[in-house]
Amino acid sequence: MNQIKRRRLRSLAERIIRKLGSRQFLYPSEPESGVHGFAGEGPLVVIGIDPSESKWLKYDESRMLLYDTVIRAGVGGCHLTDCFKERSFRKTPPDRRISQRGWNLEILREEIDIIQPNGLIAIGVDAEKFLYDTDFARKYSIYPVIHFGAFHYHRVDEDAWKDRFRREFAGAVRGYKRYATKGEIEGLSEFLASMPSFI
Repeated sequence: MNQIKRRRLRSLAERIIRKLGSRQFLYPSEPESGVHGFAGEGPLVVIGIDPSESKWLKYDESRMLLYDTVIRAGVGGCHLTDCFKERSFRKTPPDRRISQRGWNLEILREEIDIIQPNGLIAIGVDAEKFLYDTDFARKYSIYPVIHFGAFHYHRVDEDAWKDRFRREFAGAVRGYKRYATKGEIEGLSEFLASMPSFI
């Protein structure tokens, strides 16, 4: 079963890269830390709204916060993704956003179909609203948490915001584990390493 998931995820990733080219962003894996990123096979899916314009290098502050939190919560094999795969999608012209929304929704539905998750963690209010505005909320439990990088845009204490994110994420994972069917969270650590265009 995992081999089928891996093949389908790889095929989906290739389609996204062909469609968006350098504008695409798929969460990279970190084999040394145990975070599988987009290659994670679930059964938990962590979903943001869209990628920022950041290069998301290994020592990016937001990346380190998210990945460290994922590892501490014991879900390194979760599937990390965004509702929209194009960097700063919400900054694109409205007519283009409308035309691309259907494609992105189709891709996300295919991702979810591949993973067959037991739960979805929505990162930030925009991702939460998107998931509730579609049919995902009728099929899956959604656990909302604040956005890990939102302290950049709000006048808040950075350390307090990061601590809150860690607590909310850990709480969401506990809630997910409480209601999820029994099963081991697995991932595909070598997947993104074999596809350099992801990095």
